Amino acid sequence: MHLRKRTDVSTIDWPDKSRKTYKYWFLDLDRPVKDEDGNYMFVKQLANGSYLPLHIGQADRLKNRIPNHDRLDDAKRAGATHVTAHTTPAGERSRLDEERDLIQHRNPSLNVQHCNVS
Repeated sequence: MHLRKRTDVSTIDWPDKSRKTYKYWFLDLDRPVKDEDGNYMFVKQLANGSYLPLHIGQADRLKNRIPNHDRLDDAKRAGATHVTAHTTPAGERSRLDEERDLIQHRNPSLNVQHCNVS
């Protein structure tokens, strides 16, 4: 299975639990990923056209983390259709806070850290 790049839009806004919004771009994994710090998501496009995050993460180097991610195959098996990401130049604390807030708000199925317990 090959993850697709959106051709009709290039970005998507992801609000966190406090309604702060992060603008992510759709990655084309056939092209080099940015060699920068950032946050990313493996997402599934639903029948209604919206996107469901399956895994949310952060990396000190997106280009090293995303293509070699230990959950990438799990995400594909779970129906991932796209990867979204954005750079986070404010540092590790900012990346970790964003990751935690988005996971707590979205509760993605492939994340075990920061998830809300029912």
